[in-house]
Amino acid sequence: MIPELERIFEHSEAQCQCLVRLVDMVQEGRRDVELSDLLKNLQLESNCLTSELEVLTHQLEEATWAGRNDQPDVEGANPEPQEP
Repeated sequence: MIPELERIFEHSEAQCQCLVRLVDMVQEGRRDVELSDLLKNLQLESNCLTSELEVLTHQLEEATWAGRNDQPDVEGANPEPQEP
């Protein structure tokens, strides 16, 4: 092969390898961005579900009067043990 053509070929080969690496880096970058977007969306979804759960829990507590003790205390119902 003619030396000048050989150098051009080698240079073209090196450029091709650089382009392949560049394309790989761009694809990896896109994957990173896609994964980052997915993670953000999952976090938002988690926050929404947590908020909905809190609202539903509050509504359930209100509907069932959970945590409320509306029965009057009855004196002597649970007497303290007396020492003889």
